[in-house]
Amino acid sequence: MRTRGVVAARVVWVRSHPNAERVWIADVDWGREEPVQVVFGGPPIVAVNDVVPFAPPGSLLPNGKKMRRRKYRGEVSNGMFCSLAELGWDPQGPDEVVLLRSDLVPGTSLDHVRWRLVVREPCPRAQLIRMAHARRLLGQAS
Repeated sequence: MRTRGVVAARVVWVRSHPNAERVWIADVDWGREEPVQVVFGGPPIVAVNDVVPFAPPGSLLPNGKKMRRRKYRGEVSNGMFCSLAELGWDPQGPDEVVLLRSDLVPGTSLDHVRWRLVVREPCPRAQLIRMAHARRLLGQAS
């Protein structure tokens, strides 16, 4: 099964969630009239001007999950950002928001793309955060 309704979105603002750790809030341009707010978790690899896969309310993921508007600790999320695995692009991919090529226009459908052509690789910021996290885990194990 493929995605239905997932689009490219450009991050126009990102900030920490006021009521949660390791949770972020972003405003995104997804090719419609007004930007929308999305709440997401994970390492802080998403920055202003990044392009990410966005599953707005009503879209469908390959696992059959239908997106809807939700509240996370008092903040509204109008859909979600997606990882490679959530999109069904790479089941073994990291469980973090995938960063796309910066030349993708907000609102571009990602439902039938060849994912290796739209994913930004390598993503230096994501790689640095993964290395720092691995160092912390190794430091805790000793």
